[in-house]
Amino acid sequence: MGLMLLLQAVMFGGSSPEDLSKLLLHSSATTNLMEETKEHRSKIGNEVVDKKPEALPKEPIVIQELTEKTKKLKHGGLWNHLKCDEIYSSERPIHPLEAWIHARVVYRQIVGNDQSSIGTEEDDNVPHGFVVAHEAKQSPPKGRGIFAAQDIKKGELIWSTKKTARFADGDSFRKFILSLDRHFACDALEWSYVQKLENGELRISTDLDEGALCNDNDEENDANKGCDKAAAKNHEGGCTNNYFALRDIKAGDEFVCSYGSFVVGNGWKKFTL
Repeated sequence: MGLMLLLQAVMFGGSSPEDLSKLLLHSSATTNLMEETKEHRSKIGNEVVDKKPEALPKEPIVIQELTEKTKKLKHGGLWNHLKCDEIYSSERPIHPLEAWIHARVVYRQIVGNDQSSIGTEEDDNVPHGFVVAHEAKQSPPKGRGIFAAQDIKKGELIWSTKKTARFADGDSFRKFILSLDRHFACDALEWSYVQKLENGELRISTDLDEGALCNDNDEENDANKGCDKAAAKNHEGGCTNNYFALRDIKAGDEFVCSYGSFVVGNGWKKFTL
C-alpha cells in the first residue's frame, strides 16, 4: 500500500493513528518483501553467467538395495521397470539445480567419496562443468537442449566433465538409477553412456549437470562442441574430460555434440547392462 493510499485511509476512512501505524508497518514489510523478491529474481537471472548457488535444503536420501530381480535388469529392463515410456509421453522439464545436486549426493552415497568422479559435497559449490554462459531450454522437436548465451571462438573450452558421475560396475549404476526420483531416473537412463577413459578403462558415465542436454548431430546440424586435439593438450584429461568449440559459435546457437565420437558402441554389455 502506497503512502497516498495510507493518507486517504486516515482522511476519508476514519482510520485512527493506531490503524495508520499498523498500515505503515505493513507497507514497510511489503516494500522489503518486494526488494527481497527483486534481488532473488536477479540472482536467478544471473545463474546463466555462473553465480554460485545458495545453500540448498537437503532431501532425505534412500538408497535402494538390489533384489534378485533388479540385479538382473539390463538398461532396457530398467527403462521398462520404471515405466519410462509413460514419463516420456509428454514434454520433459528443465531440471533445477537442486535436482542435479540431489542426484550427485545419491551417487556419492553409493560409490563413496574416495571413488567419486565428481568430488565431495563441498565441490557442489561449483554448480556445473560449463565455463561459458549458457541457457537450457526446450528445443523442438528434439526435446530439451543447451544453448550458448555468449559468442564463443573456435577452440575455446565450453564444458568439462567435472560433474560427470562415473561407475566402474553395473550394480552401482543400477542402485543409483533405482534410488532416484522416477522422473529424474528415466532422464538419467536416457543420458547415460559408456565411455573409454584416457587409461583405456571403460566407465558408465552420467552427466549430472546441463551438459547432459547436448543433442546429437544429424543431417541438418553438424556438431559444434567436441574434441579439439590441439586445445585439449592444455587441459587435464584431454578430450575425454573436455569439450571445445569446433567452430565459432554465436550467442543463441544450440550446442550440438557427436555422440559417436565418445560413446562406446555396445558398451552396456561390458557391464551386464
